[in-house]
Amino acid sequence: MRHASQRLRADRDVVELALRNDGMALQHVHQQLQACLEIVAIAVQQNGLALQFAPAGCSDKYLVTLALHNNGEALRFVDLSLWDDPDIIAAAQDSIGPVAVEGHPAGYFGVAPGI
Repeated sequence: MRHASQRLRADRDVVELALRNDGMALQHVHQQLQACLEIVAIAVQQNGLALQFAPAGCSDKYLVTLALHNNGEALRFVDLSLWDDPDIIAAAQDSIGPVAVEGHPAGYFGVAPGI
């Protein structure tokens, strides 16, 4: 997607195909599609770390849970408002173990959430 034209970056079918192969391609998708929860869901199911490129995804519990089940390290991109949610904590712990919440709420792996 990085080298795709603006027209292709805004083409939903092309974007969905690209994201099924590489969720991190979300960073190159047209902003209108980045704001689409269904598009973001495809990306984070393929690579949980794609959550960082979702403008609203970091505070959407469904998208965050999808991302964490794929890659618990996506916790660093989760909005602080969800850090006390037991389901979010459980999803992160299921993925990468108790280390997911060490130092909670001060940070994850020594990095403040959202950074």
